[in-house]
Amino acid sequence: MLSEPESAPPEALTLWPSPEDGGPPAAAGPEPRPPLPRSRRYKEGPSGEQPLLLPACVDDYVAANHPVRAIAAYVEMLDLERLGFRHAGGALTVGQPAYAPGDLLKLYLYGYQERVHSSRRLEAECRRNLEVMWLLNGLRPNYHTIADFVRTTPRH
Repeated sequence: MLSEPESAPPEALTLWPSPEDGGPPAAAGPEPRPPLPRSRRYKEGPSGEQPLLLPACVDDYVAANHPVRAIAAYVEMLDLERLGFRHAGGALTVGQPAYAPGDLLKLYLYGYQERVHSSRRLEAECRRNLEVMWLLNGLRPNYHTIADFVRTTPRH
């Protein structure tokens, strides 16, 4: 039967002894290169403060077969008035105009499809998700507006 070799202390297990320990002198070679600047080591996009020559079109970032396009087409073909979606009627005397029920329905259907049920998470999606920005044409309803829409949506 083979016996296990006795383990030596970690300091004795060196592959290359240093010159102080009686090993060969350090090889005289070329000086080590200075590290490359960050821009040559990694891919980098333009700075956020750098202006673009042409403004980017959000439509270019949404694939032609992306599901948000189907949601938009579906909601556009619905007769929302007949389905019970009512616009807050009356002339506005104070405040901002209301969001169109179709836009909020698009957001609600997007959240259902993507399993995003929280109105606060849907609000965040409106700010950071390009597909949602495309779907709502850049509108950013707050969580309270989204929650009110879900609460008052007619159930069939």
